[in-house]
Amino acid sequence: MVPPFIRGAQNPIWTTILRTGDSLADIKIWCLLTTVAPSNVDVPAAAAIGFRFSASAGDTHFVGVCASSGAARTVSASVGDDAVAVSTLYRLQVRKVDTSVFFSVNGSDEVEVTTNLPADTTTLTWYCYIVTNTAATKFFTWYRHHYRALLDP
Repeated sequence: MVPPFIRGAQNPIWTTILRTGDSLADIKIWCLLTTVAPSNVDVPAAAAIGFRFSASAGDTHFVGVCASSGAARTVSASVGDDAVAVSTLYRLQVRKVDTSVFFSVNGSDEVEVTTNLPADTTTLTWYCYIVTNTAATKFFTWYRHHYRALLDP
């Protein structure tokens, strides 16, 4: 279990870097701050802020996802200039500012989400996770993550 480490009230900036594997068929990639580890679903089952790529949801790009609970969720428009491709390095960034979350991929223009953000008092844990819907082995290479809190509540 990864220990909890950040709250929305701290207006965090979280960056993670990964390289996709040699196949994107039948997978979901989750990189997010959440209260519960992601599973084989297209929307989080708990409070979350982060990125999803899901072949089964028809994603061609990473999308931003905010969930204030398992029932209240917002999925953003595509984030980044280019479609997700095999064997490609991605820098995913989440930037929270008060009542908005901004998503960017590889320094792209930010996509803003203002609905269904987790409560500022919710303690979030980071996860980078892959789920496959077939018996074939799938992978991505996770390089690192970095976060900073702009406020100390």
